[in-house]
Amino acid sequence: MSPLCAMAHKRGRFSVAGPREVLVARILVADDEPLIVDLFTRLLEAQGHECARAYDSWSVRRELGAAPYELVLCDVQMPGGSGLELVEWIVREHPDTATMM
Repeated sequence: MSPLCAMAHKRGRFSVAGPREVLVARILVADDEPLIVDLFTRLLEAQGHECARAYDSWSVRRELGAAPYELVLCDVQMPGGSGLELVEWIVREHPDTATMM
């Protein structure tokens, strides 16, 4: 089982449908460009994932404080700080949350 599947399973968000595992992940999509956020959100929701949107580093921190997420997709440069600084913070403060830039 992949680490992302293991996190979802631990949070009760993993199910088995026949021979195939189905993962429903909570994903936070963060970018300062609304069109990019909308594109990723629509693609991921079409696959059955639950998505939230954030347009700056402050919103990401607020969202992660309010609810658990299995994955944060973030831009390299956003208002409120660099994506690299944000990823370092997520790794330190929310170690069960995967990140991808």
